[in-house]
Amino acid sequence: MISIDISLVVVIMNFILLIIILNKVAFKPLREMLEKRQNQIKDDIDSAEKSKEEAKNLLMAQEDEHRKATTEARHLREKIKKEAQIEADKIIEVAHQQNKKLLAEGEKRLELESKKTMKELEGELAGLVAQLSEKVLDEKLDSPKDKELIQKMIQNRGK
Repeated sequence: MISIDISLVVVIMNFILLIIILNKVAFKPLREMLEKRQNQIKDDIDSAEKSKEEAKNLLMAQEDEHRKATTEARHLREKIKKEAQIEADKIIEVAHQQNKKLLAEGEKRLELESKKTMKELEGELAGLVAQLSEKVLDEKLDSPKDKELIQKMIQNRGK
């Protein structure tokens, strides 16, 4: 049989004592350091993921703002273009109205000048007819009768 010797018991006791001492002195601090390191790595990964998510959200917000700014700029450009077109249409309308007014004034002046010229010509014609009649008849009628006779002739001729 196996004999158990006191030295074997002492060796086993030494071994157990060594394990307890190593556990207190080396293994426990080593385990705690590894747990701290593992926790630190986990916290760093969580922090990196959180930063990545924040960056992603910030990028999306900036892209959103860029789209809004682009849309707003497009609407503003269209609004300004429409306002410019309306203003141009107004200016063109005013120019057309002024043109019509100037044409109407020109036509009135032309008509007045034409009537004035016709009256002058009628007066000159009356004088020429009177002179011609005087020469033909060799006698002079009085001035009011001449004019009355000439007016009758002109009116009859116009009909």
